[in-house]
Amino acid sequence: MFVGHGGDNDTINKIQQKFGEIPAVDIEGDNNLTNIIPSIKFMGTVLGNQTQANDLINFYTTVLDQVNSTVSTIPDSEKKKVYYARSSDGLTTFAAGSPQTQLIAISGGKSVVQAPVASGGMAVSMEMVISWNPDVIITSSSEFYNSIYSNQLWQNITAVKNKQVYLAPQDPFNWFESPPGANTIIGIPWTAKILYPNKFQDLDLKNLTQTFYSKFYHYNLTDDQVSNIISSSGMGKT
Repeated sequence: MFVGHGGDNDTINKIQQKFGEIPAVDIEGDNNLTNIIPSIKFMGTVLGNQTQANDLINFYTTVLDQVNSTVSTIPDSEKKKVYYARSSDGLTTFAAGSPQTQLIAISGGKSVVQAPVASGGMAVSMEMVISWNPDVIITSSSEFYNSIYSNQLWQNITAVKNKQVYLAPQDPFNWFESPPGANTIIGIPWTAKILYPNKFQDLDLKNLTQTFYSKFYHYNLTDDQVSNIISSSGMGKT
């Protein structure tokens, strides 16, 4: 039994009691996508399979380096303004610097929410979102995603006018956050691709997705499955 994100001792003890003789192992730091390698190495050591752990690390570093090499050339003045909407009404979010929004920075975006980082989500007003006027909106709420283009309150925001609203894929775990962890590694190329499609034309997201699922989940996606996952997130919407 593995517990991610560095749970407190009381939580770990309760989990251990629940599972009895099945060992519960606490993995620290797996919610920091910029420093997740130690967590993967730790799992390789615990499971006695460092070869596979190194394979996962190689996938991560290759994708991260590919995105970083392009992102590093984007002037700050040209970076996309991004708003992350967590709730069904789109008005619960997280500030820049939180684990929940780290993919924005990694992929070369600028989070419009610059308030001090809180331990949980923060509520914002519609007026605040309008004043921020993001270029791109990313959400983890299918209810919000399915309603935003018909919701008059959001119609004058640049991201909505330009059809730049995206739903984070959630199969089998959220690619963007919730929970932050190794499942968001595939979110690196996905986020980069939705923010800067012209700059990442050579980034083969379908192939990367199939490789990620094979390596991390031991599941081989069909071409139709990976196409459905990517298209349902709003990529290619006009």
